[in-house]
Amino acid sequence: MSLYESKKLKEEHGEVVAKMHELGNRAKTEDRAFSSDEIESYDKLADLEADYRSKIDTLERIEKVSNIQRSPEFVGVRPTGKVTKQDQEMAFRAVCLREVGQTVPVKWMEAAERCGITANTQDFTIRLSNEADAEERAQTVGTAGQGGNLTNSTMMPSLEKALEWHGGIRQACRVIRTETGSDLNWPTLDDTTSAASIVGENTGVNNSNLVFGQKVIKSYKWPSGVFPVSVELMQDALVPVASIVGEALGERISRIQNTQYTVGDGTAKPEGIVTASPLGNSTDGTGTLEWMDVVDLIHSVDVAYRNSPNFGLMMHDAVYAELLKLRDSEDHPLYLPSLAQSGQRQFLGYNIFINNDMSDSVASDEKIILAGDFSKGIVRDVSDIQVSILRERYADQLAVGFFAYARGDFKLIQTKAVKHLAVT
Repeated sequence: MSLYESKKLKEEHGEVVAKMHELGNRAKTEDRAFSSDEIESYDKLADLEADYRSKIDTLERIEKVSNIQRSPEFVGVRPTGKVTKQDQEMAFRAVCLREVGQTVPVKWMEAAERCGITANTQDFTIRLSNEADAEERAQTVGTAGQGGNLTNSTMMPSLEKALEWHGGIRQACRVIRTETGSDLNWPTLDDTTSAASIVGENTGVNNSNLVFGQKVIKSYKWPSGVFPVSVELMQDALVPVASIVGEALGERISRIQNTQYTVGDGTAKPEGIVTASPLGNSTDGTGTLEWMDVVDLIHSVDVAYRNSPNFGLMMHDAVYAELLKLRDSEDHPLYLPSLAQSGQRQFLGYNIFINNDMSDSVASDEKIILAGDFSKGIVRDVSDIQVSILRERYADQLAVGFFAYARGDFKLIQTKAVKHLAVT
């Protein structure tokens, strides 16, 4: 989609939101409830607004992924000439077919040679360069027993995309990357109960020490499980096999990471942000979300964190739907989408992050909404995602096995920064 089309889509979304505001404000000004026709019109506009927001969100994801530039660099032999995406896809298939003893088409071998792969090359890597992040890292080869690592330039962006867009934790929280997986000791300080005092002339000043704490961020490992790819698929598929494999592996890892980063209990796994967050406010468990419950939750977090640009709300999409349904005594909608940022859900000016690993029910004993400065939640990635091929394991099935693994952890560094709304 062109820049013009993107701009046009956002302008149309703004027009729909403006009509919703106009409809709501007219009823409020006249101090009356919506008529049946107005309710029908408002509901149609709300559906249209959600559709526009979904399209804009999808477009922004596509645009972000399209910024990733692929720059090949192989171990051993340098690439020759211009390398296209089609060359990379054919080279990927050529290597896989060769590993199971199949005949490789001549044009695929020529593409492999352009990518820097020769008949004697046993392992190779491709460096991924991302214009949005100047940091570059080359994958390392694995052990001979596992067949080494195969990091294809069309596979790695798909892996990264699947990790980035699954869930909600990575969108809201701070993501860091470390080269090694040793324990990361993160210092903390809570000096909020201390204050300076007035002293008289020639009066000594008492000592007052700063008391530091420490949070330990570990490095758990998540393997994707093996993804076998058949010879038939590599030979016959009209779709980019490398991208499909990359997305499948990345989604497997991202699902478990987002779940454990959200509700993990901290026993041999990360302590999730919901688990670590203290109580901010509670509601009576009638099965109905109240407007003031959310407002009280927001204001249970200290204003120092509310002033942060990273302050926001996090909830399941079903709970967000309950928020959209809230009406006042005159049946006016209490929540109208913000005009501040097209495509970004907001409540009272604060961004809303959808995380479907949170509770989807306004029921007893559930923690349904988080409010806080999500930059105090740290997602740790250890090095790069490692992708390996298994040459021998599926040889008798004429297939090549792929698996990926990632190492990392999550820690809510400052528990005062994020609080939850509980249903009692």
